[in-house]
Amino acid sequence: MGYDPDEEPCYDDGPDTWDHPDPLDEAVRASRHRNMADGQVAMCVAHLLATTSPRECLSARTLVAAEVGPALGLGSGAALKLVDTVIALQTRLRA
Repeated sequence: MGYDPDEEPCYDDGPDTWDHPDPLDEAVRASRHRNMADGQVAMCVAHLLATTSPRECLSARTLVAAEVGPALGLGSGAALKLVDTVIALQTRLRA
């Protein structure tokens, strides 16, 4: 019994009978995924903060913001706000 490319796949029912997801359930699922992705970004920024050493007159905060901003398509203010938020979370939520 081999594979026959001319043979149509056999389904019990077609796409018309499949259940459509509830929009509210999909919104909750998407929100959870966004929260997980935001957490991963925060963990990466925290790792960059921990591994970046200050250079002359620039702090690690400024250097990480300068590196993260263009990579994520953020302006300088948004990048600094992200780094400051990560620092605040890191100091308040020690694991």
